[in-house]
Parts: sequence; C-alpha cells; structure tokens
Amino acid sequence: MKKTVIYTFVGLLSPALTLLLLPIYLQYLSTNEYVILALSNSFLAVLSIILNLKVDQAFRTIYFYNTDNLSKQMQLFRTLFSFQVISYFAWIVVFYFIG
Repeated sequence: MKKTVIYTFVGLLSPALTLLLLPIYLQYLSTNEYVILALSNSFLAVLSIILNLKVDQAFRTIYFYNTDNLSKQMQLFRTLFSFQVISYFAWIVVFYFIG
C-alpha cells in the first residue's frame, strides 16, 4: 500500500506543479506565448508516449514481480533497454527524413 501512495503522489506532482505555476505564467507571458507553451507541452506529452512506448512503466511493473530471480531481472532490463535504444534510433531516422 505504501508504494501505491508513493506512485500516486509522484504521478500527481507534475499536474499540481503546473497548476501552482499558472499564475506566474499568466503574469509574465502574453496570451500568444502561453498558447505556444501549452501546445508545446501537449505535443511533448503525446510525443513522449509515442517515443518510449511506456517501456519504463513496463520495466517498473514487471521488475517487482521477479524479485527472487536476479538473472531474469537483468534479462528484462537488457531487453527493454535494447528495445528503447533501437526505437530511439528508428525515430531519429524517421524525423531526419521527415525534416
């Protein structure tokens, strides 16, 4: 239960921080600048889902189910890390040709 509370708190930290910084953003940014900031944040959030395919969450979830088998944990880490590196290189190639 303690881990659930920690994950929930960490997951809510970013939206709460955004809400707390909103008055500062509105004071220093014009309407057009704030729209650009909001659109770029939305674009980066969607892009990060596409780029890493939530492999980090898969690792965190599966890692703790195999706590007694260190070799299986290392194999999982190597597999997911290799997949992450290959997918990043693939996206770099795609973005290079798209422009």
